[in-house]
Amino acid sequence: MYRRMLAIRAFETRVNELYTRALMPGLAHLYIGQEAVAVGVSEALETTDYITSTHRGHGHCLAKGASPGRMFAELLGKEAGYCKGKGGSMHIADPDTGNLGANAIVCGSAGIATGAGGAELEGGTGSDREYGRLADGGGPGRRGDVRRVAGGGGVRDECGGRVPRWRR
Repeated sequence: MYRRMLAIRAFETRVNELYTRALMPGLAHLYIGQEAVAVGVSEALETTDYITSTHRGHGHCLAKGASPGRMFAELLGKEAGYCKGKGGSMHIADPDTGNLGANAIVCGSAGIATGAGGAELEGGTGSDREYGRLADGGGPGRRGDVRRVAGGGGVRDECGGRVPRWRR
């Protein structure tokens, strides 16, 4: 786990160098200082489990098994990137590792995570995934729109508590 945290830190340090030297298009929201969160949560997940992420998604993507080379290609706008260089820093996705993507909208992935969970419950995807993780940074999880999409899906917060359903 420590090596994975160091790898994420090295990746982010390099991203910062490229960004501050204006060698990378777009923005870069770094994950420095949060490496243990992504690695710790990913350690508890199966390789087939889903994740969604935030605008600071590099650490989540790497911890879930993404290739640093393909991630750098994405950040540099190259076709070899995960989204053919079109997603940039805030929209990296890697469906092969269960990463449904990062999102620049505050907790914009809540609906994606819930929809993916619902598809699994309905058996529509044919996979054996049992768990997904939505990274929201803490504060957005108290927003009404997040509660509405999560409440009906049996979603639990990171401390294991059930997200309450909205009362009608």
